[in-house]
Amino acid sequence: LHIAPSQPLFHFLQKQYPHIHQVTADLYMPKMDMQLDITNMVGVATESFDFFVCLHVLEHVADDRAAMREFARILKPDGWGILIVPIQLDRKQIDEQNGLSKEENWRRFGQGDHVRAYSRDGYLQRLNESGLQVFQAGKSFFGTGRFRQLGMQDTAVVYAVKKIE
Repeated sequence: LHIAPSQPLFHFLQKQYPHIHQVTADLYMPKMDMQLDITNMVGVATESFDFFVCLHVLEHVADDRAAMREFARILKPDGWGILIVPIQLDRKQIDEQNGLSKEENWRRFGQGDHVRAYSRDGYLQRLNESGLQVFQAGKSFFGTGRFRQLGMQDTAVVYAVKKIE
């Protein structure tokens, strides 16, 4: 399951893993396989996906906890997911509020359509509370050369998740 897929990533996965079938989903994007609200994935069976990718979406979603619980629900017991959000490393706790003006969202969250700014610890805590175990892979995991090749910042971390058993 590929949520709000970026075309470059979609095509990369297609090229690198031609044997997998990507199901694309978004609430608003046209030409998706599924029109899907990730906070309530009605019609998606429990434990139906081996893998999901959701990059830079949760910071836009009013109820990110509901979305995280839904990802845990639809993931097969041996499945994995990638959930990445922008994290402010100097932030001690999550700042969030729905219904603010675009200007206030820019001021507080760094983008007009964001509803929260994540702290690292707050994000990890929410994932765990939602039934997802988190594995972190940063520069030490990938190696400095690969990080630079991919254009990743030194502080970037890939958050892989699986169901807590």
